[in-house]
Amino acid sequence: MTDRKRIEYLKNIKNGKIKLMFDVFNDHGAKVATLKPVKTDDVRVGSEIIDFMTKWREFYKDRFFTQFKITNERTLDWLQNKIMKDDNRIFFIIRDNNDRIIAHIGVIFNNKLICELDNLVKDINCKIPGVITFAEKRLIEWLFKVINIKKIIGRLFSDNIRARALHKKCGFKETKELESFNKKILLIELKPSYI
Repeated sequence: MTDRKRIEYLKNIKNGKIKLMFDVFNDHGAKVATLKPVKTDDVRVGSEIIDFMTKWREFYKDRFFTQFKITNERTLDWLQNKIMKDDNRIFFIIRDNNDRIIAHIGVIFNNKLICELDNLVKDINCKIPGVITFAEKRLIEWLFKVINIKKIIGRLFSDNIRARALHKKCGFKETKELESFNKKILLIELKPSYI
Protein backbone atom coordinates (compact mmCIF):
# COMPACT_ATOMS: atom_id res chain seq x y z
CA MET A 1 0.00 0.00 0.00
CA THR A 2 1.46 3.37 -0.96
CA ASP A 3 1.71 6.17 1.59
CA ARG A 4 -1.07 8.05 -0.20
CA LYS A 5 -3.43 5.05 -0.25
CA ARG A 6 -2.70 4.31 3.41
CA ILE A 7 -3.39 7.90 4.42
CA GLU A 8 -6.72 7.87 2.56
CA TYR A 9 -7.60 4.49 4.08
CA LEU A 10 -6.84 5.71 7.63
CA LYS A 11 -8.82 8.92 7.08
CA ASN A 12 -11.82 6.87 5.96
CA ILE A 13 -11.51 4.62 9.01
CA LYS A 14 -11.30 7.61 11.37
CA ASN A 15 -14.27 9.40 9.80
CA GLY A 16 -16.37 6.22 9.78
CA LYS A 17 -16.61 5.76 6.01
CA ILE A 18 -14.79 2.44 6.34
CA LYS A 19 -16.01 0.14 9.10
CA LEU A 20 -13.15 -1.70 10.74
CA MET A 21 -13.30 -4.06 13.68
CA PHE A 22 -11.26 -7.13 14.58
CA ASP A 23 -12.42 -9.98 16.73
CA VAL A 24 -9.60 -11.20 18.96
CA PHE A 25 -9.35 -14.93 19.67
CA ASN A 26 -7.27 -16.87 22.17
CA ASP A 27 -5.21 -19.96 21.35
CA HIS A 28 -8.32 -22.17 21.77
CA GLY A 29 -10.33 -20.20 19.21
CA ALA A 30 -12.57 -18.47 21.75
CA LYS A 31 -13.33 -14.80 21.18
CA VAL A 32 -11.84 -12.81 24.07
CA ALA A 33 -12.03 -9.21 22.85
CA THR A 34 -12.65 -6.79 20.01
CA LEU A 35 -10.18 -4.31 18.57
CA LYS A 36 -11.84 -1.13 17.23
CA PRO A 37 -10.29 2.03 15.83
CA VAL A 38 -11.12 5.30 17.54
CA LYS A 39 -13.26 7.37 15.18
CA THR A 40 -13.61 11.14 15.09
CA ASP A 41 -17.11 11.05 16.60
CA ASP A 42 -15.78 8.93 19.54
CA VAL A 43 -13.59 11.84 20.61
CA ARG A 44 -15.81 14.20 22.58
CA VAL A 45 -16.34 15.59 26.06
CA GLY A 46 -17.74 12.91 28.37
CA SER A 47 -16.64 10.00 26.19
CA GLU A 48 -15.81 6.80 28.04
CA ILE A 49 -12.70 6.57 25.86
CA ILE A 50 -11.43 9.91 27.23
CA ASP A 51 -12.17 8.84 30.81
CA PHE A 52 -10.44 5.48 30.35
CA MET A 53 -7.35 6.92 28.70
CA THR A 54 -6.97 9.68 31.30
CA LYS A 55 -7.37 7.30 34.24
CA TRP A 56 -4.83 4.78 33.02
CA ARG A 57 -2.38 7.40 31.70
CA GLU A 58 -2.26 8.75 35.26
CA PHE A 59 -1.91 5.26 36.74
CA TYR A 60 0.95 4.28 34.40
CA LYS A 61 2.55 7.74 34.14
CA ASP A 62 6.01 6.43 35.08
CA ARG A 63 5.91 4.18 31.98
CA PHE A 64 5.63 7.12 29.57
CA PHE A 65 8.51 9.12 28.13
CA THR A 66 6.77 12.46 28.65
CA GLN A 67 5.43 13.74 31.97
CA PHE A 68 2.74 16.39 32.43
CA LYS A 69 -0.44 17.08 34.41
CA ILE A 70 -2.97 14.54 33.20
CA THR A 71 -6.58 15.70 32.74
CA ASN A 72 -9.57 14.71 30.62
CA GLU A 73 -9.21 18.04 28.79
CA ARG A 74 -5.60 17.29 27.83
CA THR A 75 -6.52 13.77 26.73
CA LEU A 76 -9.36 15.14 24.59
CA ASP A 77 -7.08 17.78 23.07
CA TRP A 78 -4.37 15.18 22.36
CA LEU A 79 -6.82 12.81 20.65
CA GLN A 80 -8.49 15.58 18.63
CA ASN A 81 -5.37 17.45 17.57
CA LYS A 82 -2.58 14.84 17.56
CA ILE A 83 -4.25 11.55 16.72
CA MET A 84 -7.35 12.35 14.69
CA LYS A 85 -5.75 15.14 12.63
CA ASP A 86 -2.50 13.28 11.98
CA ASP A 87 -2.78 11.31 8.76
CA ASN A 88 -0.05 8.93 9.93
CA ARG A 89 -1.59 7.87 13.23
CA ILE A 90 -4.43 5.62 14.31
CA PHE A 91 -5.58 4.53 17.71
CA PHE A 92 -7.41 1.37 18.75
CA ILE A 93 -9.56 0.55 21.76
CA ILE A 94 -9.70 -3.05 22.99
CA ARG A 95 -13.05 -4.09 24.44
CA ASP A 96 -13.93 -7.29 26.26
CA ASN A 97 -16.92 -9.47 25.31
CA ASN A 98 -19.15 -7.30 27.54
CA ASP A 99 -18.12 -4.19 25.53
CA ARG A 100 -16.04 -2.74 28.39
CA ILE A 101 -12.85 -0.93 27.43
CA ILE A 102 -9.91 -2.93 28.73
CA ALA A 103 -6.97 -1.44 26.83
CA HIS A 104 -5.78 0.81 24.03
CA ILE A 105 -2.91 0.84 21.56
CA GLY A 106 -1.75 3.29 18.92
CA VAL A 107 0.15 3.03 15.66
CA ILE A 108 2.35 5.69 14.10
CA PHE A 109 3.23 5.23 10.43
CA ASN A 110 6.73 6.49 9.63
CA ASN A 111 6.46 5.64 5.93
CA LYS A 112 5.03 2.93 3.70
CA LEU A 113 7.48 0.37 5.08
CA ILE A 114 7.76 1.10 8.82
CA CYS A 115 5.34 1.82 11.65
CA GLU A 116 5.67 2.13 15.41
CA LEU A 117 3.46 0.74 18.16
CA ASP A 118 2.56 3.45 20.64
CA ASN A 119 0.65 3.94 23.89
CA LEU A 120 -0.21 0.38 24.86
CA VAL A 121 -2.11 0.57 28.13
CA LYS A 122 -4.21 -2.09 29.89
CA ASP A 123 -6.75 -1.75 32.69
CA ILE A 124 -5.20 -3.61 35.65
CA ASN A 125 -8.67 -4.91 36.54
CA CYS A 126 -8.82 -6.89 33.29
CA LYS A 127 -8.33 -10.56 34.13
CA ILE A 128 -8.66 -12.12 30.68
CA PRO A 129 -5.56 -14.33 30.29
CA GLY A 130 -3.33 -13.25 27.40
CA VAL A 131 -5.84 -10.79 25.94
CA ILE A 132 -3.27 -8.08 25.19
CA THR A 133 -0.95 -10.58 23.51
CA PHE A 134 -3.81 -11.85 21.34
CA ALA A 135 -4.92 -8.28 20.50
CA GLU A 136 -1.38 -7.19 19.62
CA LYS A 137 -0.93 -10.24 17.39
CA ARG A 138 -4.22 -9.43 15.62
CA LEU A 139 -3.10 -5.82 15.06
CA ILE A 140 0.28 -7.02 13.77
CA GLU A 141 -1.47 -9.33 11.31
CA TRP A 142 -3.48 -6.37 9.94
CA LEU A 143 -0.37 -4.19 9.69
CA PHE A 144 1.57 -6.82 7.73
CA LYS A 145 -1.21 -8.26 5.57
CA VAL A 146 -3.45 -5.27 4.83
CA ILE A 147 -1.24 -2.22 5.24
CA ASN A 148 1.79 -4.14 3.90
CA ILE A 149 4.18 -2.80 6.51
CA LYS A 150 7.64 -4.39 6.32
CA LYS A 151 8.79 -3.59 9.86
CA ILE A 152 7.13 -2.61 13.14
CA ILE A 153 9.23 -0.85 15.76
CA GLY A 154 8.67 0.18 19.35
CA ARG A 155 10.29 1.86 22.33
CA LEU A 156 9.89 1.09 26.00
CA PHE A 157 11.77 1.51 29.22
CA SER A 158 14.18 -1.38 29.71
CA ASP A 159 12.86 -2.06 33.22
CA ASN A 160 9.30 -2.61 31.94
CA ILE A 161 9.52 -6.39 32.25
CA ARG A 162 5.85 -7.05 31.44
CA ALA A 163 5.95 -5.08 28.20
CA ARG A 164 9.18 -6.78 27.19
CA ALA A 165 7.64 -10.21 27.77
CA LEU A 166 4.49 -9.25 25.84
CA HIS A 167 6.39 -8.03 22.80
CA LYS A 168 8.65 -11.11 22.81
CA LYS A 169 5.54 -13.34 22.74
CA CYS A 170 4.43 -11.41 19.66
CA GLY A 171 7.77 -12.00 17.92
CA PHE A 172 9.59 -8.73 18.54
CA LYS A 173 13.36 -8.72 18.86
CA GLU A 174 15.21 -6.35 21.14
CA THR A 175 17.66 -4.42 18.98
CA LYS A 176 19.28 -1.67 21.01
CA GLU A 177 19.39 -0.05 24.42
CA LEU A 178 19.78 3.72 24.76
CA GLU A 179 20.08 6.13 27.65
CA SER A 180 17.47 8.90 27.65
CA PHE A 181 15.21 10.63 30.15
CA ASN A 182 17.77 9.41 32.74
CA LYS A 183 16.55 5.88 32.08
CA LYS A 184 17.44 3.06 29.74
CA ILE A 185 15.19 2.75 26.71
CA LEU A 186 14.90 -0.45 24.74
CA LEU A 187 14.29 -0.41 21.00
CA ILE A 188 12.41 -3.37 19.53
CA GLU A 189 11.45 -4.44 16.02
CA LEU A 190 9.34 -7.02 14.26
CA LYS A 191 9.54 -8.18 10.65
CA PRO A 192 7.27 -10.77 9.04
CA SER A 193 10.21 -13.20 8.90
CA TYR A 194 10.44 -13.16 12.74
CA ILE A 195 6.98 -14.69 13.14
